[in-house]
Amino acid sequence: MRHHTDSDCGRRIAAEIERVSCGSGSGRHGKWLVGLRFHTADCQRFWLYYVVDGACDSSHAVCRALRCADHDPDRMARSGVRAEADRIQVQQILRDALGSFSLTRSF
Repeated sequence: MRHHTDSDCGRRIAAEIERVSCGSGSGRHGKWLVGLRFHTADCQRFWLYYVVDGACDSSHAVCRALRCADHDPDRMARSGVRAEADRIQVQQILRDALGSFSLTRSF
């Protein structure tokens, strides 16, 4: 029986993101809040959040957030080493007729 490590989880997430077609998809474009939890080799965990505008769906928003995270100096500054994503939270940012904002859980 094989035990999964944190790096296995990070590789599975990366493989899933590669599978997603980031430029296509149907649905309305909107704003999304994408939270990415990272871990380092020395077991430090931290979250970085990105607001993604114009994504056609949650998968597209995650793909764009991961691209932003690749170039985010906070990702390196928090740990001093490269960190891998091991958990993702996605919420759509909605605005009602009165201008109030709310978040809806996507997955």
